[in-house]
Amino acid sequence: MQFKRWAVAALGAAIGISALPIRAGAQTTVLYNGAKDAGSDTPDSAAEGSWLEYTAGGGSPTVSSSGGATTLNTTVGNATPSPPAPPYSDEAGYSNYTPAGAMVNSPSPFPSLNPTPGFSVAFDVNVTSEFHSGTTRAGFDVIVLGSDKKGVELGFWENDVWAQEYSSGFTPDPSEDADTENGASFASTFSTAAATGNFHDYVLSIIGTNYSLTDDGATILTGQTHDYMASAMLPYTLANYVFIGDDTTEAAADESFSLLSVTVPEPATATGLLFVFSAALGRRRRSMI
Repeated sequence: MQFKRWAVAALGAAIGISALPIRAGAQTTVLYNGAKDAGSDTPDSAAEGSWLEYTAGGGSPTVSSSGGATTLNTTVGNATPSPPAPPYSDEAGYSNYTPAGAMVNSPSPFPSLNPTPGFSVAFDVNVTSEFHSGTTRAGFDVIVLGSDKKGVELGFWENDVWAQEYSSGFTPDPSEDADTENGASFASTFSTAAATGNFHDYVLSIIGTNYSLTDDGATILTGQTHDYMASAMLPYTLANYVFIGDDTTEAAADESFSLLSVTVPEPATATGLLFVFSAALGRRRRSMI
């Protein structure tokens, strides 16, 4: 684990030196920017183009858009106690694919999320509440699969972020857990609900077979990309896939998000960009609003 942290830090330092070439040679596709229309649109009807589709798989989740952000609540169709009692029947989220496996916004080409030169997905999120009946699912998830159909599914609890792995079923990867990677004090200080009301600025970067997750520029989780294709289920057999929301009836959450974007190297500079976009992207995303 110490080697992994050193490797990520060394790569981050190398990228920091070449921050200006990355800024000039990167192509960012904004899938949703709530502040662009001051929250008057939702991600599936966004001003920058409808790159995403909203899907509800059950229950009665609610979606609202205001103040530059969209709020998705999958706790409302459950029992009324706080925390609500399982089962958590609501399931909903946004993706660049339809439930049938067709890409949204066709024929506009979605960027190829090629892990060889690397790519990143930025998302600004505030998870105000999250409930789960077991320890294998989360009420808020982000799934990113590259052009090789490998990637990572991240589960967000109220005080932890962790990666799913797949063997005979989906379970948390014990070696890819923010609490484990950052020590015992992390759980007591970290909260997916920002105390100040500001959103967490997350960036998930993938290069080769490795990924890193930063929170406001600080690395909180690293690991190796996962191959979920053995599950033989959509969406885990798709390429260039992005999902944000609640993809399970075994957990529930109330979260708001204001930004979702993907960044890839420009074709002409891809071979020269061995990257982790974390620090550079964290600084430049604010300029898009």
